[in-house]
Amino acid sequence: MSKAKEAVHWQQSGWEQLFRFVSSARLRWERPLSKARDGGAGEQLLANTGGPPGAPELRPVLPTGRQAFAESRLPVVPGFGRAAAGMDEVALELEAAREIQESLLPKAFPPLPGFGLAGFCLSARQVGGDFYDVVSLGPDSALLVVADVMGKGVPAALFAGKLRTLVRALAESEARPGELLARINRQLFGELSAVDMFITAQLALVDPRRRRLAVASAGHCPLLMADATCQTRTVAPEGLPLGILPDTEFAEEVLPLEPSSCALLYTDGLTDARNPQGESFEHERLAAWLGKNVGRDQTARQLAESCLAALAEFQSHLCPEDDQTFVVLAGETSSQVKRSR
Repeated sequence: MSKAKEAVHWQQSGWEQLFRFVSSARLRWERPLSKARDGGAGEQLLANTGGPPGAPELRPVLPTGRQAFAESRLPVVPGFGRAAAGMDEVALELEAAREIQESLLPKAFPPLPGFGLAGFCLSARQVGGDFYDVVSLGPDSALLVVADVMGKGVPAALFAGKLRTLVRALAESEARPGELLARINRQLFGELSAVDMFITAQLALVDPRRRRLAVASAGHCPLLMADATCQTRTVAPEGLPLGILPDTEFAEEVLPLEPSSCALLYTDGLTDARNPQGESFEHERLAAWLGKNVGRDQTARQLAESCLAALAEFQSHLCPEDDQTFVVLAGETSSQVKRSR
């Protein structure tokens, strides 16, 4: 088996493991709740744990089933304890699924001459539909991927896993971002349309030797580009989200990649983040942050930390309502990297 096939096989087996965890969790959630409803306590249980009726996922900020039951001080109802115990098991299995999903994010980035990379992904629930990836295409190039599956929780996580596997399987034979998106769309269209879901995605092919960045988008947030002049540019090639039409074309835009260039790929969880006053972070605020920080002689990792700090300050004590994901590509020198350590 070739190395590429081994890698794809590993990715598929990892996501199959995630699928077994989350599928089991959903079944175990439904069964105890149905029993509790027979005893007249099902709806009250959901109300006290903060979940809407019928929701299969648990938010990580909520207590587990027995804790919620103890704190609610409700009268004992037949079937309620079994439902709470089942919720404990569901929470543990969803936590395991979260760990599997996190383990499939890049643990290290391929070296790119003169450039550094940093990434971040936070799910609003235990598992989510956002993900990022960096696929090495040789010693001097890489494909950056950021995607957002419609919805949250288990269904979104499963489609995110399938998309990631397809990108890695097809990138070796088709590295051009626009053509790669078209092939992936044809592969996923039937499954996505069957459940009325879609995926937005952005691919960026980094080629430092030729000093170019080729970008394609499937209805995703615009890519932000900046350089040492602190001027920020919005890049939004045309393309529908994956799963809308079976045969669609995706435009490509090729950008010059200077030693001081910085690119930010992100999901709408950043721009839709809200503060206690109900205001959104918005695209303009994100672009202003990038323009302000790109000229400060910072590495990609330092820029990522600065972005997280800006988001945390804006959101204050509020938890994100949506998954938040981004990838930073930034020009770096060896002296910059040494100073940042």
